[in-house]
Amino acid sequence: MSTNTIQYYMPGNRLARATVYNNTIYLSGIIADADAIDFKSQMESVLKKIENTLADLGSNKNKLLQVTIYLPDINQFDYMNVIWDKWITPGYAPARATVEAKLAHPQYLIEIMATAAC
Repeated sequence: MSTNTIQYYMPGNRLARATVYNNTIYLSGIIADADAIDFKSQMESVLKKIENTLADLGSNKNKLLQVTIYLPDINQFDYMNVIWDKWITPGYAPARATVEAKLAHPQYLIEIMATAAC
């Protein structure tokens, strides 16, 4: 792929799941599947979507460069870190920020944006 080409992964009318440019993958905010109703299942759903998207684009979680985690309830921070710590490969933790923010719909308990190398 030419470094001047932008690839749109799962494009929609409003956004794409990810864009790829110059060997870098930019993920949109990822939310859980509708059947994930509690915090743990939502976070696991989001992490799985991230893994699957990166795999489809020839990357993996060990190539994450930067992650921003949005929580509508910052009281979930410690619990979120327990799940995160089990998921992330030791020695491959990306730069990361966690922000308390009101999400688009009240049923969303977590949203994650990320950037990864191809």
